[in-house]
Amino acid sequence: MSCVTNGFETEDFQQFEPKVRGDGPIRLHFSGHFLAKNLLGVAAWKERIRILLGGRAERIRAAGRGPGPLVKAVERLEQLDPALFARLEVHIAGKQQAAAQEIVKRSRVASKFQFHGEVSHAASLDLLHQADLLFLPLHGVGVGARSLIVPGKSYEYFAARRPIVAALPPGDARDFVNLLQAGSVADPCDAREICDAIRDAAQMELPELPPAQLGGFSRASIAAQFAQCLRMAGESG
Repeated sequence: MSCVTNGFETEDFQQFEPKVRGDGPIRLHFSGHFLAKNLLGVAAWKERIRILLGGRAERIRAAGRGPGPLVKAVERLEQLDPALFARLEVHIAGKQQAAAQEIVKRSRVASKFQFHGEVSHAASLDLLHQADLLFLPLHGVGVGARSLIVPGKSYEYFAARRPIVAALPPGDARDFVNLLQAGSVADPCDAREICDAIRDAAQMELPELPPAQLGGFSRASIAAQFAQCLRMAGESG
């Protein structure tokens, strides 16, 4: 069995250079949608549908898909590392549920968060370019389980080569972050671990990677892998 991943367009990242971090703001960027309203109910229905369709059930801890753990991590950062907290800005691109925005607005660190709303792909790339750190969240899973999902944004995050605050459960997404030495990982539902990951990532300098290691996630490489799978299927049939 062969597995072909998602990926990124090489041309989108040819102008990306390592970010030189001075004494100014540290921008933590998230592209995507936080979930908050009826989160647990939606997760339960998705699990039932997956089972009915013959798939494997994935019992999740849904809090990791909402803004709560990140908000609590930033509140904790204010206490543990006031200097870093003073410089931190959290930028969020993507249409957000009103309930998710309300969680942020009610926190004492609401001023640290900037919602950009839904943006074009070009504008999203520009925000990635400006970022110092990238936030990559997912739901939690049960003890001993592995997530079945790799968020699509992961691949563009890898290509951007900005340290990732990877709030990810065990699974392929976390494995890729570790393999590419792309950031600091944390339990997606644990604000303490996310706070520590922010502090770690803020001090991190990402290593140079062999071109083939990151290039394996380029769309050109993925197209070649898929073509090879089709050829093998045709030959075996």
